[in-house]
Amino acid sequence: MTYTVAIVPSVSRDMKKLPGDVRASILRRIEKLAEDPCGPGAEKVRGVKHCFRVRQGNYRIIYGVFDESLRVLVVRVGHRSEVYRDAISWLRKAMTEGRRRRRRRT
Repeated sequence: MTYTVAIVPSVSRDMKKLPGDVRASILRRIEKLAEDPCGPGAEKVRGVKHCFRVRQGNYRIIYGVFDESLRVLVVRVGHRSEVYRDAISWLRKAMTEGRRRRRRRT
């Protein structure tokens, strides 16, 4: 199964601030999430369901996995010292909105 990877607009803005070599390696890592979002290197983030993080050098990619719709939502990319500040609230919001959408369809 291949997942669809969606990136929050703020992640695109944050990526532009990163050095070119780091940006390229992070983009490759994000592309690999489509194949297996819970694969090697993916660690569960405590406190939020379906939330994972992946290391890429000193940088982290924080994302949510929606298995029902085969979707991965990347909500934060940044240096390990600052990446977790807003990521958890973003994912809680995304998970809540995803649940509401599913209920309306059924």
